[in-house]
Amino acid sequence: MSSVITFRAGIATYNEDTKMCEPKPMQGVITIRPSGQDEDGEDAEVEVEDDYGMKFWDFQWKTKDRTVKEDKSLCEPIELILIPGETKWVHVKSCPDARMFALIFSSNEKYFFWLQDKNLDGLKLNELNENDQIIFNKITDLLKLSLEEEDANTIEASDSSEKSPETDNNNDNDDEQNNDIIMANAAA
Repeated sequence: MSSVITFRAGIATYNEDTKMCEPKPMQGVITIRPSGQDEDGEDAEVEVEDDYGMKFWDFQWKTKDRTVKEDKSLCEPIELILIPGETKWVHVKSCPDARMFALIFSSNEKYFFWLQDKNLDGLKLNELNENDQIIFNKITDLLKLSLEEEDANTIEASDSSEKSPETDNNNDNDDEQNNDIIMANAAA
């Protein structure tokens, strides 16, 4: 089974003032593959992993529109590294005109994409069909931390936060701030 995910999608711009997404009228394709894997699906000599053996993912969006390809200034490819636990793929249900998704990083950087295959199931424009749901599930699954990875990160965090009696009072505020950050990220 191939671990490469490829599907047709366009990009969209997001207006912070109006809170609206506007799809750009050009065709494109998203490809997600394990970092260190070339375009032919062959593993490179070096696999990209963190200290816990967690794989990173290469994300690429590029245009398929020939007129845009000729004028590179219209739309550059988007190439990103996805880190499980630090990146989310979210269905933007509030967009009434398209099946819109947001790729959201823990830094709050966001990219918006709209699915371009026709929705033939008689569904509303913003409802996911069976194939869309499969793509959505695959992406969200690969971006989740496994329980083993979460446990390793928790162990590392607790090991590094051991306190000496002299500094115990100074670190209490830091722990409270870290809990606030974790809760804010969990609620997002």
